[in-house]
Amino acid sequence: MRNIRHFAAVILVFVFLSAVTVADTTPGLHRILIQFGHGTRIFGVTEGLVGDVAKNALKQGQWWTIEKGTLVLGKGDLKPGIFGYVKASKQKIKYAVFSGAATTTIVGIKIGCIFGFYTQSNGAGILGFRSCPSGDLVYDYGYNATFLTGMANNGLLVGFHDNAHLQFSGFIVSPSGTEREFVVPGADGTKILGLASRRRVVGTFLKGGTWHGFVADLNGRHLVIVDAKIKGKPAHDTGVVAVQGRCTLGYFDVNQNGQSGFARCKGKKDLAFTFNPTFFMNPRGLLEDGTVFGDFDGNGPTEGFLLPKFVKP
Repeated sequence: MRNIRHFAAVILVFVFLSAVTVADTTPGLHRILIQFGHGTRIFGVTEGLVGDVAKNALKQGQWWTIEKGTLVLGKGDLKPGIFGYVKASKQKIKYAVFSGAATTTIVGIKIGCIFGFYTQSNGAGILGFRSCPSGDLVYDYGYNATFLTGMANNGLLVGFHDNAHLQFSGFIVSPSGTEREFVVPGADGTKILGLASRRRVVGTFLKGGTWHGFVADLNGRHLVIVDAKIKGKPAHDTGVVAVQGRCTLGYFDVNQNGQSGFARCKGKKDLAFTFNPTFFMNPRGLLEDGTVFGDFDGNGPTEGFLLPKFVKP
C-alpha cells in the first residue's frame, strides 16, 4: 500500500474525531471501534478507510455513484441497503454505489482506481468491479459470486469465485486483462484473500475437510502452508489475509460459535486476539507500523476495528 505510514497516522487522527468507541479488551489489547451505520466492515486503509456499511436510507446529496475512478454526486433517494464508503481525514464520509448495483463493497483504491464487488440489482449474483479513469470493468467468473480481494500498482487483480459445485477457486487477472485460475494443488477449494509484497498472494485452501492458510508466489510456487498454533496445538480452519515484513496476519476457528484473529511474527509464537470467544473476528489487513484493521460480528451489528501497533513487523 502506498504511503501507508501516512495513511495510518491520518486514520488514527480522524478515528478519534469520528463517532467511534475506544475501549480496553483483554489486558494489553487496545482497540478502536468504528461504526458508520448499522453494520460497518473495513476492507482497506488506502486513501482513508474503505469498506461497506448498512444504512437505513440515503437521500440526494448524501451518496455518490462510482464512475471512472471518481465518486459522482448521486441523484434521487436510495432504498435501505449496503453501500460502499470512503472516509478520509478531515472529510465527511462518502457513501458510494457502483452503477446498477443493489449493494456495493469497496475493497481498496489503487493508482486512481476503485475496486471491490457488488450485488446485482436483479439478484442474479455478486460480481467484481474495477472503476478507473479509463473506464469501468465488471468481472464475472463465478457461478454465483466473484470477489475481488486485491490489486497491485500495475493493475493486476486477484480474488476468488465459486462454481456450480459450490467449490471456490482463486483467480489472477493480468494488467492486460487476461484471467487465469489459481488453485492450490490437491485442494478441494482455494480462496485468494489478498496480495503481499514480492509478488505473492495469501489466502486459504480446503483439503481433507479443513481450511489451511497459505502464502505463495503468483505462479503457485514456493507455497508455504500456514496453520495457526495456539498453545502449541494446530488450530482448526486457518486463513491468511496479509503479510507485512516479518509478520503474517490471519484468522482461525475457535469453535462453531467463534473465530479469532492471529499474528505470527518471525521468531515468536502465534499471538491470538479476539474481543470475546463467541465473536467472529475478521482481520483484513496489517499496516507497516503493525496496526491491524478489520471488523467483527459480536452481540450487535458488525463493527470495524483498529488495533494500533499491535505487532512489530
